[in-house]
Amino acid sequence: MAHNLAGLIGSLVADQVDDQVLGMMGKLLLWVQTEPRKRSELLKHLSLSNHNDNVKKYLEPLEAAGLLAKTLPDKPQSPKQKYSLTEKGRALLSSLT
Repeated sequence: MAHNLAGLIGSLVADQVDDQVLGMMGKLLLWVQTEPRKRSELLKHLSLSNHNDNVKKYLEPLEAAGLLAKTLPDKPQSPKQKYSLTEKGRALLSSLT
């Protein structure tokens, strides 16, 4: 399932990313489907630091592809900001089962 998920994400993400990054993006989507998560939680789940470079590499492509969304889109810098799975993200995951 993880390999199929990485392939599907790769077809949706505009940037060229390697298989390892795609696999980690898939891990994020699977984890965030249960509840919205803070940026720091998502990156920690991947054993990454809460650094802007990691956000640009792992979270922003998923957001741009419409798979993740901020819970407070009008307040992107809010300390209460979380990321949630979109309907498109849910459809992607359900297509694998």
